[in-house]
Amino acid sequence: MKQNFIFYTLFSLLLLFISSCKEENEIVLPAVQTDSATSISISSAELNGAVSDEGGSAVTARGFCVSEDPNPDLNDVLESSGFGPGEFSEEIFNLQPNTTYYYKAFATNGVGTAFGQEFSFTTEQVSDPGPTLNLKGGFGYTSSDVTIAPGELIRVGVVGISSHVSSNKLVRFKMTETSMDFPAILLDSVLNSENFDWDTYLSFLADPGSLELEFEITDAGGMKASRTLHLTIASSQNTERYNNVELGSWNDAIGSFFATSEGIIYNIAQTYAVPANQAKIDFLFFKGMTLSNTIASPDDVDANAIADLKLNLWLNKNQTRFNTTSMTAAQFDAIGASYEFPEFDFSSQMTKASQLSVGDVILIKTQSNKLGLIKIESLYTKGDKMKIDVVMEK
Repeated sequence: MKQNFIFYTLFSLLLLFISSCKEENEIVLPAVQTDSATSISISSAELNGAVSDEGGSAVTARGFCVSEDPNPDLNDVLESSGFGPGEFSEEIFNLQPNTTYYYKAFATNGVGTAFGQEFSFTTEQVSDPGPTLNLKGGFGYTSSDVTIAPGELIRVGVVGISSHVSSNKLVRFKMTETSMDFPAILLDSVLNSENFDWDTYLSFLADPGSLELEFEITDAGGMKASRTLHLTIASSQNTERYNNVELGSWNDAIGSFFATSEGIIYNIAQTYAVPANQAKIDFLFFKGMTLSNTIASPDDVDANAIADLKLNLWLNKNQTRFNTTSMTAAQFDAIGASYEFPEFDFSSQMTKASQLSVGDVILIKTQSNKLGLIKIESLYTKGDKMKIDVVMEK
């Protein structure tokens, strides 16, 4: 009886040991989990997952099933991401914007394939940039800020294109002029097209100083695009021109003094004893051994040192000042009845312009603050004489 008890006890322990060994060596599906997607953009995302237990058999493949429909499986898009246990991720590309995608992590071992939970994400929406509007450039077009004369014609043009995202048609084009902070609509057109091409010629007769032109396009979704031009209208300064003015030096019979307000040449006798005429003289001509051909102000030191000019007897000496210029004779000749004179540089002002040659152009500023330009037309080989052309503010 005792022997039977011992036998049954040993047999039960053997069965328990065999059962325990069998459980330890059992192979099952791997344990895999799906994690949230990261780095989501318009067309890409990063999928994340992990194999926490290989199930007693090596994981030979792992990754993600991806679909635009719920419950994706191995028949849908597969994104492989290595093998073995641990965390894994895979970045997927070429996705559609503003679209929801469903995905599951999967892992495969010797038993089969296991899946994690189903997750989803939505790609970012493409923002609609709206229509585009550009100013026409190239020869003949004004496409940047510019200074123009009153009445000058300029050509402007725009090209509008509908949004490549929404494809909303262009429905309105408007051009507005703003001058002295007062906006005025110059053109307001109704459209119904994907593209818009327009140009025109404009001129501005008044002298507002500056104005702004705004070009605006609107699409069917209410989105707008605009471009702006800033125009400066040059002040219209009427000019007075005196051509072929002949001046003689102190030892020549021709008069040496010139009055720009009258366009009249005065000689020595007409000036030294007549203060009223002295007050009219803006500059004079002399030719010296050192300074050569010179145009000078009545108060110039070197001019006053020439006794024959009798400037020492004058009671009125206008303080005319001079600047050199880089202007060519052709540019001088092109000056019309309306002209914007160069700005006078007081830091470089002179009481005379010496060593003058044919074709030189000098800028003058009279005591009455009028600007003018003098072009050296001719220097005679015989006699101390000069021929000039003069353009003055009127």
